[in-house]
Amino acid sequence: MRVDQMIAVCAGDRFGVVTRAELLELGVSGHEIDHRVRDRTLLPVHEGVYRHVAAPPSWPGRIRAAVLAAAPSLAMASGPSAMRLYGIRGVWLERPEITVAGAQSHDLRGVRVRRIDQVDLLDVTVRFGIQILSVPLALLALGATESERKVETAVHDAVHLHLATRADLFAVLDRYAARGRRGVTKFRAALDSLPTDGTATETNLELDMVRLLRVSGLPRPKVQYRVVDADGIRRRLDVAYPEAMLDIETDGDRWHTMGRDRRLDRRRDAALEALGWEVQRYGEADIHELSAQTVHRIRSSLAVRAPDLRLSGQRTNC
Repeated sequence: MRVDQMIAVCAGDRFGVVTRAELLELGVSGHEIDHRVRDRTLLPVHEGVYRHVAAPPSWPGRIRAAVLAAAPSLAMASGPSAMRLYGIRGVWLERPEITVAGAQSHDLRGVRVRRIDQVDLLDVTVRFGIQILSVPLALLALGATESERKVETAVHDAVHLHLATRADLFAVLDRYAARGRRGVTKFRAALDSLPTDGTATETNLELDMVRLLRVSGLPRPKVQYRVVDADGIRRRLDVAYPEAMLDIETDGDRWHTMGRDRRLDRRRDAALEALGWEVQRYGEADIHELSAQTVHRIRSSLAVRAPDLRLSGQRTNC
């Protein structure tokens, strides 16, 4: 096989990464492979796995190489690596992580290798040419290494991005919870925080607000609640109590900082207030540093605008 043909084989969704077995199957002789390793055309990544010198090093290439290196075992990207591949919000480590099915152990340089006794094939998929745990199982397994907060955030984002439904997540819980899987407790807590109507928070700050309301004993609000304002414009409210017509907006540092954004916010709020909604806006400091004042204001509005709502003053554990 000519060098340019070898480059074509390694290109595309392979990220420049190819195995010895793949090259042999394509008709490249073992002698030619060894020659290309010696002349540094093929750069060894793991045993029997190479990166073509023309392909720049990349994070997806490292993941693909790790998954291929675990063959013939069934290996899949998992943990933070799966979250990054799916584009789920959060700060995730760059160190590749894979999960290997079965009892065989694997020691791959620079790779965290986790083991699962068995995995249903419906919980294995491919993304960007890389074998990966399905979104629901990847989220469940995430609890083995990540905090409850990060698992909950990831679960909400997966639902918000339509990568999985609430039903999908409960289905994988039913299939794997009885197997003594690590991470189940955190995953179950994250599912309990999801609204039953299939929605989910869009940003971390929205989720922080929902958590604050929950631990303060206030009723569960709606998130991403859809309304049509007085101008006939369809709106999505961050966090809302429709019974009280109370809209709670969370303004992060990235948003609502420019003059034009503030003008649009005022116009939007006025169009909602014309229909009888009360709009309250909160930033990060209001939620994290001034939480008592924030909860008091929301509780007071609910007491006036929806006196039939049950308002508890008792805090619970987050």
